[in-house]
Amino acid sequence: MLGRLILYIVLLFVFLTISGCSKNQDDIDLPVYDAIGGDFTLPSTLGAELNLFDYRGKVILLNFGYTSCPDICPMVLSRLAKLSVIAEEQYGVSAERLQTIFITVDPERDSLEQLKEYLTFFNKSFIGISGSTEQTAEIAKKYAVFFEKQKEDGMEYQVAHSDKIFLIDKRGRLRGLYGKSDPDEQLITDIVSLVSADI
Repeated sequence: MLGRLILYIVLLFVFLTISGCSKNQDDIDLPVYDAIGGDFTLPSTLGAELNLFDYRGKVILLNFGYTSCPDICPMVLSRLAKLSVIAEEQYGVSAERLQTIFITVDPERDSLEQLKEYLTFFNKSFIGISGSTEQTAEIAKKYAVFFEKQKEDGMEYQVAHSDKIFLIDKRGRLRGLYGKSDPDEQLITDIVSLVSADI
């Protein structure tokens, strides 16, 4: 009888310990940016429209850029590819739980085929999306992203744009904005925290 009582107490202690360690998305020590972000639906490199709502349950890394970008976009995408590898190899965060999405700010020149080929160079799991100029402007406004054509000469132009990485939790809420001065270690820590937490 005493043995059963001790076993019950031990099992209860283990249960309470596990329950106490379990966190959900609200318990993570990251802000929730209610005024920025939100759902969108656009054609994607997957061959069908992508709706951000359909990715509930996954952590999202979102970035804006374009395939003709001479410097910023390749650097950011290389960084995202490196972070994806670190997250998977060191923390077991697979592509099933973490998704990178790249929105072109140059839809006039970036076809879905071009986007797919471009992103595959960095990571085959990356998804590109492209809409009309109006749709792109609407989504950019939601995420407080600046972009503007510069040095236009026919089709020869560059696009000045924000280079932030947006971290979106499993509920579709924006939880972090990261620039080049933010260390990779911080971003990895925040990714793993959101991935590991309950929805």
